[in-house]
Amino acid sequence: MIAGTGMLMMLPAIPILEVNVLKLSDAKIGVLFAVNSFAYILGMEMWSRYVKSVPRLYVTFTIGLISIITMALIYAFIPNYLMLIIANIFCGIGGSSISFFWQTFSISNPDYRTEDLSSLHLFTCGVRGIYAPLIGSLIITAYGVKANFISSVVLILFALIVFLITDRNIFED
Repeated sequence: MIAGTGMLMMLPAIPILEVNVLKLSDAKIGVLFAVNSFAYILGMEMWSRYVKSVPRLYVTFTIGLISIITMALIYAFIPNYLMLIIANIFCGIGGSSISFFWQTFSISNPDYRTEDLSSLHLFTCGVRGIYAPLIGSLIITAYGVKANFISSVVLILFALIVFLITDRNIFED
């Protein structure tokens, strides 16, 4: 929930940076979407081959959060078109790993019913989808686009740290 809040807070900042600040054309923005989508597709294929155990599934989630953090840092500190292409590769990898994690975790954890986990996850996605972009917009209005990305990174990093300390054996295979 915390990491998702950070990710959704970035939503209003991305088009502001790409359109208002960098003045990217529709074609260049389309290329960014295509690169992101292609990385997502390749990521889903890669995760399905890599994940053979729950600890590897946790590694996948960790890589996802680190990838999203990297994307946000690039948008905040190196906002030029070539770097945004690289950032969107990280975004696609991160998005695929997080999506793969939730889908696979919900069907592979014998302690929970799949439908309970899926419904809880979708509910929390909807809730944070209401407030997170609003918070992002408020940060942009008060402090600017860069502050929005940095705030998002702080939240995602905090979530990653909490994730890593809640289970000390996640990297055992």
